[in-house]
Amino acid sequence: LMAATGNGRFIIYDPDRFVQGQLFAMGQTDLNVLKQLPSAQGYTALVSGEYYQATGAHLQQDLDPYTLAGPTWDDLNATVLLSLPSYFVTPVPTTTPTHLATPFPSDPNAFTGGPKRPMDPVSLTSGGRHTWYFGGTLTVTHGEIPLGAGATGESARIGLVTPTGSVTWLEQSERFTNGTDAGRSLQFQLPSATVAAGIVVQAGPGKPLTALVPTVSTIEDGAVALDGRMQNAVTPPHWTFTGTIGSFGVFRNAHPQGWAWTTARDSGARTGQVQQLSAERNGTQRFLVHTDQPVWLVRSEAPAPGWHATVQPVDPAGSTTTGAARSTPVVSLKVTQRVKVPSGDFVVTFHYAPVSALAGLGLSALGGLAVVVGGVFVLVGWRRRRSGRDHLGDAPPSVNTD
Repeated sequence: LMAATGNGRFIIYDPDRFVQGQLFAMGQTDLNVLKQLPSAQGYTALVSGEYYQATGAHLQQDLDPYTLAGPTWDDLNATVLLSLPSYFVTPVPTTTPTHLATPFPSDPNAFTGGPKRPMDPVSLTSGGRHTWYFGGTLTVTHGEIPLGAGATGESARIGLVTPTGSVTWLEQSERFTNGTDAGRSLQFQLPSATVAAGIVVQAGPGKPLTALVPTVSTIEDGAVALDGRMQNAVTPPHWTFTGTIGSFGVFRNAHPQGWAWTTARDSGARTGQVQQLSAERNGTQRFLVHTDQPVWLVRSEAPAPGWHATVQPVDPAGSTTTGAARSTPVVSLKVTQRVKVPSGDFVVTFHYAPVSALAGLGLSALGGLAVVVGGVFVLVGWRRRRSGRDHLGDAPPSVNTD
């Protein structure tokens, strides 16, 4: 997981904890500080209600799937997403009971982010293509992609996403169209069962195409529809399947924003240069900023009371300070934070010192002092009592003169 995550954060979607043993072995999202493997989940609900509203992240492996299509997780520097087929496909009901190798939610159409949105038809212009992922790998034998009204599927191509994320296009003999008008569909039949991570359809030259929810027949779960709760948002080029870790499919984010970046104060456009100088286990980070205009330095860290920042002028190489460090307010941006940086070259340092922690340290110090003072009083009292007994022992014995 560390190799897949790289210089960013990982996120996991498995709110039902179907493979909890693998989660423990791989890295729970609320233990990332101990493992030094950053996550964008964990105890996020304790940080900010705004963070929860923006991400849907509350439990350890939970988030709102619909947020994956937008920039929220990009700003949080989430480089990889891990999930399972349980959330990408749903079993097709049959009259004959089928043994399912994949565990599915008790209600596949509901999740903590709200009601599952219906799958919209996929409209493709000439040469356009769309991918439906399995959320991991399944063993496929054949499948069908229903077509919208007026679409013929003529010269359209069908491909399989391989277990490593590439696409293998099917031979013409392996794909065909069937039916007429509203019942028309693209179908494929493989010469042998094939392990795949998804299917791809591409419209032919000059031939627009409208595709509805596909179904595929699998060795593991029989017929499944590609309409799970994650299908709406986890699509290339934003999220690309790259392989598996255990049962989990691994999806790489094409747009992680990094740990910090600068934007112009007036327009919000990206400008200037940012280089991370250091990052410590306690959360302290230092950045070298070069800018020819006043900017916001946006940091990929959840806003919370207790974050502080200083701005110190330096030479362009960042090796020699040219002025004193000064404090600057840390401003909340819902899921990130930012500080003002003037024009020039500066080292910006973020460190975490919450009032609650300082108060706790102060109370601990007072408690420790009380213990020491109490111990001193006990020791002094004991020595006084001991001294009195010693004097009594040294006195001469009394003589009875009667």
